[in-house]
Amino acid sequence: MASSTVRPEDQDRLAEQDVARRLLDSAAKLSYDPATEVDWDTPLDTDHHGASPEWSTLYGTAYWQELTEAQRKALTRQEAASVASTGIWFEMILQQMVLRDMYAKDPTDPRFQWALTEVADECRHSIMFARGAAKLGARPTGRTGWWSNWGGPSRHSPSARRPTPQSSSPRRCST
Repeated sequence: MASSTVRPEDQDRLAEQDVARRLLDSAAKLSYDPATEVDWDTPLDTDHHGASPEWSTLYGTAYWQELTEAQRKALTRQEAASVASTGIWFEMILQQMVLRDMYAKDPTDPRFQWALTEVADECRHSIMFARGAAKLGARPTGRTGWWSNWGGPSRHSPSARRPTPQSSSPRRCST
């Protein structure tokens, strides 16, 4: 008679798959889409700071005291945009790590699908950060050459060293 016992490594895999299924179900209910859930058309009220003034890098310094209230508000908007653009950079690193980890794995496995769900959520976060920075009217900061050159590769990338026939307009994906 054959034994119906499950090996410990199979038990671990099945438990992980169960967790992944529950996370997928939760994500289906809780995922937040800033494209549809944020009213991006509402005008920015520049009578407010971009973030709490106490969070500003200059708050409490002599430089802060020299600024007008309008300059303080503009500074906090710029700093909030800078934090958002840094957030995008970190989200992209996380996405790359997850995708590399999942690249050659079984796409039917719930753990693989959960990983793709996480990447999609991080993409939505990045879009929200980018649109938020744009809404603040501030120029985002980021990786050298990347933010300033939306239409092509960074000046540090290998492809930047070869001439390309592309225009300087932003790249768009075709469907």
